[in-house]
Amino acid sequence: MTWLPSSSQSKAKLSRQAKAVPFPTHFMSTNKYWATAEEAFRKGDRSWFPCPAEFYTDMLEVVPPAIMDFHPDFGCYFANGEAWTHTAGGAVHLFLKEKPQPACRMATLQEFIAELEAAPEARG
Repeated sequence: MTWLPSSSQSKAKLSRQAKAVPFPTHFMSTNKYWATAEEAFRKGDRSWFPCPAEFYTDMLEVVPPAIMDFHPDFGCYFANGEAWTHTAGGAVHLFLKEKPQPACRMATLQEFIAELEAAPEARG
């Protein structure tokens, strides 16, 4: 039997599936941090925004990181595996860092590498 999206059987199946898998309660807070980073990037703001440890972990688990490493000042840092957009400077990713508290910001890989290589007093 072919399963058709418009059939009454498929609609019943979909409604059961929706009830069987509850939506995570933290979903909206996750979007809030991503949206804050997007808006800041559009305005040219490259500062770090605090985010909860749960968001840091969720972003680490959602897709494999594009890059991931350890830095003495940032702790474990990574770029979300899916690029948000592209600019003349390259792909723009959501970067997350662990220290001194979990934080995130949008940046190109080149921008982030420049920050890693900058003197500690020059970092945001």
